[in-house]
Amino acid sequence: MGGEEFFEIDHFRPVKRFPEQQTHYPNLYYACGKCNRHKGSTWPSDDSIKKSLRFADPCREDMYSEHLEETQDGALRARTNTGAYTCAHIQLNRLALVAWRRSRRLIADDLFVLEALVEDLQLMLKAASGTELRNDLQQRLAALESTIARLRQQYSL
Repeated sequence: MGGEEFFEIDHFRPVKRFPEQQTHYPNLYYACGKCNRHKGSTWPSDDSIKKSLRFADPCREDMYSEHLEETQDGALRARTNTGAYTCAHIQLNRLALVAWRRSRRLIADDLFVLEALVEDLQLMLKAASGTELRNDLQQRLAALESTIARLRQQYSL
């Protein structure tokens, strides 16, 4: 996998407007390539900033608890002017992102069920008496735990 899915360095305050920030480490953020390109050298005017029409700073504030909320269908809805500005300019409701968030939500629900199954298998393993049955349960439990770990990592859950 690669291409547009790779992450890159974003100058939070664009170099075009803030040339002195070009190599200033606190201004260098990790961003997906598409988000970085959508933001580009956009920066709000001083009047916009006074109205909180600005980019949420992901290193200084929690955008998803302060400025945005995720709907059941995976779209983001603004809670604040900052959330609306950020969402619109970076295009955080692109079809691919909405679909990914929807998948992530479904995976989280599935993980809940799988983790309950792990608990059941652990109880069965404790009660199992035959070596062959115990080995089979241990293998199934290990496979299930591996799947859960992979899904948690893949979807940052």
